[in-house]
Amino acid sequence: MTLRKVLGSTLVLLATTAMADTLEDIEKKIDEAYKKITSYSAKMTIDSKTDSGQGMSFAYQSKGSQEFLRKGGKLYYRYEAQDATTTNMSGKEEKTEAKSLVIGDGEFTWMLREELAGANKGTKTCTKTKATPDTNGFKEMKQMMTLKALPDEKVDGVDCWVVEAKVNMPAGTPPAGRSVMYYRKDSGLASKVVQFDGNDKQVGTTLLTDIKLNAGGDESQYKFTPPAGVTVQDLTKEPAATETGAQPAAEPKTEEPAAEPKAEEPKKDQPKKEEPKQEEPKKDDKKPKLPKLPGKKP
Repeated sequence: MTLRKVLGSTLVLLATTAMADTLEDIEKKIDEAYKKITSYSAKMTIDSKTDSGQGMSFAYQSKGSQEFLRKGGKLYYRYEAQDATTTNMSGKEEKTEAKSLVIGDGEFTWMLREELAGANKGTKTCTKTKATPDTNGFKEMKQMMTLKALPDEKVDGVDCWVVEAKVNMPAGTPPAGRSVMYYRKDSGLASKVVQFDGNDKQVGTTLLTDIKLNAGGDESQYKFTPPAGVTVQDLTKEPAATETGAQPAAEPKTEEPAAEPKAEEPKKDQPKKEEPKQEEPKKDDKKPKLPKLPGKKP
């Protein structure tokens, strides 16, 4: 009886563990953990390399930091990074370097980028967009990708849920590759993302390290003022929608009422009915009523 009880308990434990590993359960727990975060900070590194095998290769490295604050019903975030890109085409190598600053002030997202090396060295660009939604992105990802739950793992000694994501591609097209994401169980943050190409070769890794949770913060550090002399491209407005919205009002102008008088143009044609051509029979009256017959004189 004791052995049966042990076996029964083991089966129950295995069944419970299996249920906890389902994708639906992982999604729910990730969302719950993410919503409990009030703030966090971390260092971030991105390293990716691709080689087409046709004389083209691409390498990208980025190092930076990010901060996050949820306060007063608003979401604040700040990302600072410096990146380097190396492109090689048929033996010709081009390198660029840049630094970026992204700030979410609770209402808008500002992105400032300065080119440090390369053809556009010294160029500064700035954009303003709507604020990023306060979500972990799992739900949105499900709409574009096929997800699969993998066995749990540890990253930097922290337990993580592991999820594989494959981009949904039309039938008959080559696979676009896949990503494996490691979500920390203490926060729902994706602390590690590994990317593979269509041949299942690893091509990129993103890591969050030195993560500090719920350390507090002040929203004043998330304010942004565009640098002097830098034009801000405001993408919060939708000129295309505004223009198309104005078109219906403009259409009646194209239906010019002046076109209607054309139907009255017969008034101008009325004199044609009174032209002398209609009185030609009078001219005929001057002619002999009997035509000349051949061989006879009048």
